[in-house]
Amino acid sequence: MNRKLFVLALLGSVMLYASSAFASYIDQITDQSAEWIGNPTRLASTDSVDCVTYNPAGTVKMADGLHVHFSSQSIDNNNTTEVTGAGYPSAMKYETHKPSKFVPSFYANYKNDNWSAYTGVHIIGGGGSTFWENGTPNLNLAVQAVEQTDIDPVTAGVQLHPAPWSNSKFYFADDGSANAGISVDMLSMFPALTIGGAYKLNDMLTMSLGARVIKATQTIKITASESGLGGSKDTLYDAEWNATGYMGIIGLNIQPTSELNIGITYESMSKMDWKVSVHDDLSYKSTAYNNEHVLSSASGYTDGRKFRFDIPARLMLGIEYVITPTLKADLAGMIYMSNWGTYEKPTKSTATNPLAGTTYKQNVNSYDFDIAWEAGAGFSWEFLKNITWTGGVNYDCMNVKDQYLSELMNKIDLWNVGTGLKIRTEENLNLMVSYMHNFYITRSNNSATDGTNYYKTEYSKTANVFAFSIEYKFL
Repeated sequence: MNRKLFVLALLGSVMLYASSAFASYIDQITDQSAEWIGNPTRLASTDSVDCVTYNPAGTVKMADGLHVHFSSQSIDNNNTTEVTGAGYPSAMKYETHKPSKFVPSFYANYKNDNWSAYTGVHIIGGGGSTFWENGTPNLNLAVQAVEQTDIDPVTAGVQLHPAPWSNSKFYFADDGSANAGISVDMLSMFPALTIGGAYKLNDMLTMSLGARVIKATQTIKITASESGLGGSKDTLYDAEWNATGYMGIIGLNIQPTSELNIGITYESMSKMDWKVSVHDDLSYKSTAYNNEHVLSSASGYTDGRKFRFDIPARLMLGIEYVITPTLKADLAGMIYMSNWGTYEKPTKSTATNPLAGTTYKQNVNSYDFDIAWEAGAGFSWEFLKNITWTGGVNYDCMNVKDQYLSELMNKIDLWNVGTGLKIRTEENLNLMVSYMHNFYITRSNNSATDGTNYYKTEYSKTANVFAFSIEYKFL
């Protein structure tokens, strides 16, 4: 395959996702409250209003009255992509560090006798932004290749389309490497509204029904510095894609004894039909690509393009056991049923080539994700009157195949380890502060390329989360 055409195809693969700050699975996140940060096993919880999202059937187990809850998280997320294979012709290590300083969530629950009504405004997917100051291996090479395809091979160095890619704008480095001041800023945010209600069927069993609407946005902005003294920073490509999704939620809370509580919650798959809006694209339009901009066509993310990439169904199970009046133990597990959804992303468009008998075509990549899961154990201990210490560990098995990993889609398995303090300052007011560290398991594949050879590439992360919550019960 022609080297330049091959590298253009890489652009689609590295634009798979606007990387999320703290996703537990491909797009979904589990960290929905400060309480979960302090103990990531809250799927049978009934002691806080965050059970709206973790154990909605448990909302009817709370005391009568109106409960309101606000949480805020600050997430320090660090991603590293390092090319470890010998001979790679550019920079070997690429890093991103852009903290998400404010990730809020709000929940409310009104409990009266045998029933409850609840709502929540929270972020169920994405969760933040990433900024690769020096670009990423394949993205840099792809942007370089787009510019080089606009150079006349006969006149050697003269741009075929001088506006807007003028002769002075050689974004790639003088030594020919792909590391040339290219930056990429990405955002992924899935805010959601959850509403529902629960009813106590008998002393042992409660049931809940709910619904969720999701407004999802993902963005990418690619900028590059012109070569030479005083070169400006130009936005080469700026686009976003949006989708609206809906979920049904059903829950059961089972309490066979006063010491044992079990929460079971099922969230349906959310069909997500995405639409791309391209705000800027400095690359020239090509008749071979149906008069689309070359950079857009090289990625597949052309203006007005539609594609489908769902949020999978999820089954959650939690168990809480009261060991003593002041000590509780928790177990939790969940399964992501990704085999039920449709997962497609745009990829490089096929150019018109009459001599080869090809016509312009917008292509997609389809992904066959395996079932993913989480499992964890935790505790809460009231070691002083009205002061409770919580802690827990949770393992996220994303189960993403090696061939799907890339510099911008580095969804790797991790351990969540969290702890926190909950303080009851008066009968109706609870305050929580918590901290979590994520231990990611480094993975590698052979994704970095110079257009001819592949090089071993390692993906690693670290993350720290600080959170607090305020919860109050109105009489």
